[in-house]
Amino acid sequence: MSLLMSLNHDKIEQVYLWTMGSFSAAVWVKVCYVAICEMVCLCVCIVLSKDLNLMAMGEETAQSLGIETARIRRILILVVSVMVAACVSVSGVIGFVGLVIPHIVRFLLGDDYRRILPGAILGGGFFLMICDTLARTVTAPGELPVGVLTAIVGAPYLILLIKRKMACKKEKMCFSGQRDEKRICTRNEFNQISRHCKQSFDLDTRRDRSSNF
Repeated sequence: MSLLMSLNHDKIEQVYLWTMGSFSAAVWVKVCYVAICEMVCLCVCIVLSKDLNLMAMGEETAQSLGIETARIRRILILVVSVMVAACVSVSGVIGFVGLVIPHIVRFLLGDDYRRILPGAILGGGFFLMICDTLARTVTAPGELPVGVLTAIVGAPYLILLIKRKMACKKEKMCFSGQRDEKRICTRNEFNQISRHCKQSFDLDTRRDRSSNF
């Protein structure tokens, strides 16, 4: 990236905006190409949404119901790659949209992928429209990269997800049926167990000595 920027001094600003994400270079011709590509790929995803619902129950469950999970996964990887490539070619790299919006849509619409997939696309477009409007008006007459605003929203949300995931793991380890075997001990608990083991060892040693006498 640094090499490209050094060879194109007159286009450094455009390259910078592309790396951070921006709609400043978007024209209606590009929008039409991206819209057609996205609609075709979305139709393929909606057709496979029932299979996705079954795969969400577990790969073994889906296979037992006759779903070819490997084939579905390859098709979806190809379709999603085309969708992402089409969007990035026009707007650049805009982060955190695919992290924030699907979780919000799932929370609002439920776990059915027939509603999640179109809802995520519409929700992502609405979210980017708001971010782009703010990017053009906050620092007018200048323009902020859209990726900066999405990062401001997405980074705290990512931290929140990580904390929730860690809390869920601790809760499962503490309250599962194998709690005593897999539970993570705190420092105080470890010290108490160590003292108890040492006392038991000393008591056994004294008993052995007394028995020898």
